[in-house]
Amino acid sequence: MNEPRPKSCDRARLWVSLVLDDELSDFEDRLLEAHLERCPDCREYESGVRAATATLRMEPLVTPACPVVLPSKPRRALGPVRLAAPIAAAALAVVAFIGVQASTQRLHTQLQGASAGSTEINPFRAERRAQTRAQLLRVVAASGRVNRGANS
Repeated sequence: MNEPRPKSCDRARLWVSLVLDDELSDFEDRLLEAHLERCPDCREYESGVRAATATLRMEPLVTPACPVVLPSKPRRALGPVRLAAPIAAAALAVVAFIGVQASTQRLHTQLQGASAGSTEINPFRAERRAQTRAQLLRVVAASGRVNRGANS
């Protein structure tokens, strides 16, 4: 049974084809030359590919009797995997829209409550301020320095 080729040989055989088409960089060309010096199998492969390429390139071009038309690739139906990303994006947009609407509605309701008499938008803060004010009034009243007529 044949042993698998090393990856360096696979890469060199790819480069053999590229060098024949002048598509190999100088660096890769030097690496290919170094590999071919050490590897007799790849050297044999390179000489065979070079000979076949030269033979093909020397032959005149042949015009086919009838035009060659490649069949168009049939389109696959959209599967569930291809639809997953757009569906997820649409769901995220809907959730974001609902969140913004709910937040806007809550803010609108709080502002209406504030304009109805309270100057505080946050009801918890307003309650805390009222408690603090009542506590301060008790402390001041206990010390006897408050003029109740002025606070009303």
